[in-house]
Amino acid sequence: MKIAPLPMDEKKRLEVLWDYQVLDTPPEECFDDVTSLAAHICEAPIALITLVDEDRQWFMSRFGLSESETSRNISFCSHAILQPGLMIVPDAIKDARFADNPLVKADPKIRFYAGAPLITPEGAELGTLCVFDRRPRAVTHDQKKALRVLSRHTMSLLELRRRSRELVRVNGDRQYIADELMASEERMKDLLENANDLVQSVDVSGKFIYVNRAWRQALGYEEEDIPMLSLMDIIHPDSRVHCEEMFRKVLAGEKLERVEAVFVARDGSPIDVEGSANCKFANGQALYTRGIFRNVSDRKQTESKLRECLGSLEKRVQERTRELQQTNQQLHQEIARRKAAEQTIRQLNESLEQKVLERTMRLKEVNRDLEAFSYSISHDLRTPLNSISSFASIIEEDHGDQLNHEGRSCLERIRNTAQRLIRLSEDLLNYSRLGRKAVRFELVDMKRLLQDIATEYKPQMTALNAEFALPEDLPVVQADQSLLEQIFENLLSNAIRYRKPDISLRVEVQCREENGSVVVQVSDNGIGIAPDYHEKIFKIFERLHDRREYPGSGVGRAIVKRAVDMLGGEVWVESSGKEGSTFCVRLPKTPPNHLRRANGRAEEDLSGLSDN
Repeated sequence: MKIAPLPMDEKKRLEVLWDYQVLDTPPEECFDDVTSLAAHICEAPIALITLVDEDRQWFMSRFGLSESETSRNISFCSHAILQPGLMIVPDAIKDARFADNPLVKADPKIRFYAGAPLITPEGAELGTLCVFDRRPRAVTHDQKKALRVLSRHTMSLLELRRRSRELVRVNGDRQYIADELMASEERMKDLLENANDLVQSVDVSGKFIYVNRAWRQALGYEEEDIPMLSLMDIIHPDSRVHCEEMFRKVLAGEKLERVEAVFVARDGSPIDVEGSANCKFANGQALYTRGIFRNVSDRKQTESKLRECLGSLEKRVQERTRELQQTNQQLHQEIARRKAAEQTIRQLNESLEQKVLERTMRLKEVNRDLEAFSYSISHDLRTPLNSISSFASIIEEDHGDQLNHEGRSCLERIRNTAQRLIRLSEDLLNYSRLGRKAVRFELVDMKRLLQDIATEYKPQMTALNAEFALPEDLPVVQADQSLLEQIFENLLSNAIRYRKPDISLRVEVQCREENGSVVVQVSDNGIGIAPDYHEKIFKIFERLHDRREYPGSGVGRAIVKRAVDMLGGEVWVESSGKEGSTFCVRLPKTPPNHLRRANGRAEEDLSGLSDN
């Protein structure tokens, strides 16, 4: 963080600031009107009038912020008073002066800043009129112009305040003050009259007192029509009950920073607007209301069209998903039929052995083609799914500020659906690759393998305050290391996913040797699995819980089952369904001969595929 240097004339500047006698004074409505207008014109959640004191910046008026001052060392405005014009910071994180500023890294998490200096007739920079936003952005030409005009108006109010004090003290010349106030009001009226937003003022009975040029043009009324209108005359029937309630709240003293309504133009056409409203009080009595609105009809139409497009896209995704599910079901049915045919062939007379062998070879080729087909489907899905996710992100980045909450929610649903399908396709790829993989048996140190997996998952386990306990002694087995890694990574990931939300996760590994095999147990204190589902959970796409509660594809445990089968072992689960689960993996210490021979043939087949 870079601290702004002191101005060359800092001593004189402070004397001028103190001479205005405004530091630590109560809020004044005329200055609050300026910050409210600046926030609305610049479409910013925070607007301030700041005065840079000797070791602090004090907020003379604030909109959207509760703090009354900050240290001068961390203030943006101490930089802004060093330059004569506007200071624009589009993205504070990318600006070396502010990247690690506490106001950027913590509340109010400033990303965008625009400030116009308050310059006295003597040329001293007292502070700024500035706006903040919590997202990076830019300002339009009209917004820059409005900030300059409002900063000069603010300085006029400060100068008027000082002169009024001096004049009252010297000779009580109230006429001068009245003239200055009138001139200031004229400037404010001119600014409102030429603003692009719809500005209106209504008395407590609902009669219009003032509307600006943009308001008249948008609703199609002439200036002489305004005294005959009441507020409810221009409110759409669908919005009337809501607006009556908002009007009562404003008259009761509530400041509404976000109001949505539907106006009716003179020709009967509806106009969607949003903005803010508050009320002027005197001696505790409501005098009139003030509202600033923006015509958002075009944006509403765009959002409606976008929702239609999103609905159509979601429907197409659902249809494609159903097609894939049907295809997968057909594949499983075809595989089942082929296996039945193999069983029938094996039962034929020995004299047909050669024909059985030939038939078996053909079936293996068909199964290999089906595996390749499944792999191709999962692989080719990722490109369109990544495109859907990327286009959703582009829409949010380029047009997110034009969308309401519902529009952004629809985009989020598209992106989440695409990401879920991407993860599903990746799991299917992993599942398909197992069927194409040649098993390579080698000596594997189980302790080192599980320690490596624990190290890989340590950040995630630490973030969850979880514990992963390993025994001191673990054997060395003959197996395929990559298959063992997939087995125990999926079991650990499964324990993390299905943990209980109210207790710290504990995962414990135990091991025993029996009858020439090794049984590794992975136990957790998660939600458990009911006994009725102990066998079903190892089937592909088998899920026991709603995806929104426990996300996942339903493929991980099927991968465990297939990998264990390829190693000549077996896997099962022990759980009462209430107090955690224990997954048991039995592995032969030395692989059976038929697996070694099958592995040799698989390597030859894969080699032949590579050559082709």
